[in-house]
Amino acid sequence: MHFKSNAYHKRNFGSIECIVGPMFCGKTTELLRRARLSKIAQLNVRIYKPSIDTRYSAENAVTHDNVQMSSQMVENAEDLQKRVEGEWGQVHVVAIDEVQFIPGKMVEVCAQLRDRGIRVIVAGLDMDFRREPFGEIGDLLAIADEVVKLKAVCKYCGENALFTKRLTEGKDVVQVGGAQDYTAVCEHCYLKT
Repeated sequence: MHFKSNAYHKRNFGSIECIVGPMFCGKTTELLRRARLSKIAQLNVRIYKPSIDTRYSAENAVTHDNVQMSSQMVENAEDLQKRVEGEWGQVHVVAIDEVQFIPGKMVEVCAQLRDRGIRVIVAGLDMDFRREPFGEIGDLLAIADEVVKLKAVCKYCGENALFTKRLTEGKDVVQVGGAQDYTAVCEHCYLKT
């Protein structure tokens, strides 16, 4: 198969990589690791995060153990798409943290970016605190070229944790929080506690 050279991108093929799991499993850490390696490879990387996630910083994507990289906040999928289109030909890698919190047609936007030759790396919760798929994440996983499902450590028993349990009151699915609001648990402890 012969590929046409793309003068606008260092890479001439795109991909979608999904990093998912419960809270505290290292999703953002893995996203930033991949972004850092892309920068070492001299690719132009842009990191985005949802505007509602201001837990640690408005200017940076930040892990729970304070590893940081510069990022831009986006209101929705269309905002993200416009920002990338504004730098068309200059961006090789788009990394999106907390993808489940970005409203709009994220699956469509990610697919379009991939089709334009951009490597798209997304990190987010695959399930909400009710153990149900979080928004469009299932559809995004279905079209991904690579899916990495990380596990955390259960707060109660130390086993592998695949679920996020909410510790505070509230019925809204979207409720941004940290260790005081959520914990990672195994299935047994999710049902028992």
